Amino acid sequence: MTFTDTSSGRAGLSLAERISFFIIGCYFIIFTALVFFRQHAVSWMIFVTLFSICFVLVAFGLFCRSKGWQKLANTCVAFGTIFALLFTASPLTHAMLPLWRASIDPSLVEIDKLFGFSWPHILELTSRYPRFVDAIGYAYNSVAPQFAILIIALGASGRMRDLQEFLLVVSLTSAATIGFWALFPAFGPTTIYDIDFETIYGFTPTITMDYGRDMVRMALEGPGHIPPKNAMGLIA
Repeated sequence: MTFTDTSSGRAGLSLAERISFFIIGCYFIIFTALVFFRQHAVSWMIFVTLFSICFVLVAFGLFCRSKGWQKLANTCVAFGTIFALLFTASPLTHAMLPLWRASIDPSLVEIDKLFGFSWPHILELTSRYPRFVDAIGYAYNSVAPQFAILIIALGASGRMRDLQEFLLVVSLTSAATIGFWALFPAFGPTTIYDIDFETIYGFTPTITMDYGRDMVRMALEGPGHIPPKNAMGLIA
């Protein structure tokens, strides 16, 4: 069996799907341990509801796979798996707070300078193109819908190998990114610079200074309550 093989018609998970669920399980175990030992407050009922929906989708997908309805089966399994991964990975980064070490943002700014890159200069440049700013803001805020559209498109078109590879890549890169961030945390330039966007540049970016100040606070004090609506992910 290959990583992406689902052609046998059996109701089981492919190797790519099993790897993804193994990563999800690791996320959940680490998240639960951090919540317990650091005494974070969590909206467990909401998380259980979201995970239940994901696993119902996966179960329905496996049923469809046993009937030979491969397009519907792989689409439902991918939907359930991807969103279970998102619902676990994002809260996990919050549960890792407060940080065990200082963020590497100051070092990243210095590296930017070596290459002649200036974040304030980029803001000044993009402020001349408000439609472009709106477009990239929309793209940033629509990651979950983009995932959903891509899964539906790949599933409906019968591109099962591509769908399975997409699932595997998202799962593995998620694990690698979170692992690196746990060792070398960073929140982005809004935690370094203090800029009045509306006054200086005439627009408000998707990631604001208030977001940056909130990240600095949580890095020192911890997240407090972790509801899903605030669990957008912290990795910059």
